Amino acid sequence: MCGFWPRAGLRARWSRAGGTGTAEFDIESGVYTEIQPGSYVFLDGHYGSLEWRDDWRFRHALFLASTVMSTARAGIIVCDAGLKSVATDSGLPRFWSSQQAGQPQYRSASDEHGVLALASPHEDGAGWLGEPILLVPGHCDPTVNLYDRYVVVRHGRVEGVWPIEARGLSQ
Repeated sequence: MCGFWPRAGLRARWSRAGGTGTAEFDIESGVYTEIQPGSYVFLDGHYGSLEWRDDWRFRHALFLASTVMSTARAGIIVCDAGLKSVATDSGLPRFWSSQQAGQPQYRSASDEHGVLALASPHEDGAGWLGEPILLVPGHCDPTVNLYDRYVVVRHGRVEGVWPIEARGLSQ
């Protein structure tokens, strides 16, 4: 019964709704002819934390490259990705690794830096100094808005650089 308004005697050919967080339910409802999920393309930290069915498992595709700048305190590393680099309105960014156990946890942000807690509060972190790390933004939309272009990587190799034209910069 998609797009039916009985009081007005109207029946629409299309009925659009939905988003990334409700896509699986919207499709199963049979009500809509089109769903409009957008963030699934990147799967930010917010949507990545949802419990998806196995056959709806999306993968993270938007990462923020950062570098560990300081290991001055045991159990803590500091990276160069703070509030000017990543939106925190839907939570702090998440350290990305193919291994889930023992990874650092992003704990706080200043303008230019992020503080990550190591798995052990006693670890000196010296091995992290200068290391590149990847972060998954908590919210993709306002994070993407901070940048002029995407660096597109496949299998560890840069395949392209795409402008973020919707940001409003003219070139």
